[in-house]
Amino acid sequence: MHPANESEVKKLEGLLDELPPEADAVLADKGYASADNRAALAKRGLGDLIQYKGHKNKALADWQTQMNKAIGGLRFKVEQAFGTMKRRFHLARARYFGVAKTQAQMCWAALGMNLLKAHRKLEKMQFAGSSVS
Repeated sequence: MHPANESEVKKLEGLLDELPPEADAVLADKGYASADNRAALAKRGLGDLIQYKGHKNKALADWQTQMNKAIGGLRFKVEQAFGTMKRRFHLARARYFGVAKTQAQMCWAALGMNLLKAHRKLEKMQFAGSSVS
């Protein structure tokens, strides 16, 4: 967690230090598309799954557009979870002031999200079991 007045896209290199050793690539949106971030990934031998960003008067190449679509398909699952957390747990805005309280709010929302996912899986298992009987 960082204060809202600090840009998170400039902190990618610090986040890379916290990755588990088995991580082999980083998946990120266009906000992280910079030469510095791509160089940091290459320096650590991590796969670059950062979406490409077009620039003024310069459209993306076809391969970049195709890559963005492929990355978007992977990111969908994560973004879907964030969308559900925003809708179901009212995370469009932080309710509290301060990093510690906001981080606690996010942790409670993540816990609620995991409980919701577990409940849905149990319902599916129960429904699948009842149709077999």
